[in-house]
Amino acid sequence: EMDKCKSLLRSCPDIERALSRIHNGSIKLKDFISTIDAIKRLIDLKQIFPHHECPILLIELLDSIPDYTDTIEYFAKAFDRDLALR
Repeated sequence: EMDKCKSLLRSCPDIERALSRIHNGSIKLKDFISTIDAIKRLIDLKQIFPHHECPILLIELLDSIPDYTDTIEYFAKAFDRDLALR
């Protein structure tokens, strides 16, 4: 499970920077899609670790991540991803 965690985190872009660019309207489409995917992975990360098997700092970090599932699903369905990437 720790390997899954490491793999998920390695594949995430700098979310803070990406969210700033989204807010400013200066993000590229490819980066926007990567950010959506990264937030999905963080939500999935919360499901990987039962609280009793995690270090306390990881539990606090995971608990601080808001559940953006509905928002992510909205954007995932809002446009044709494959067409946008071409």
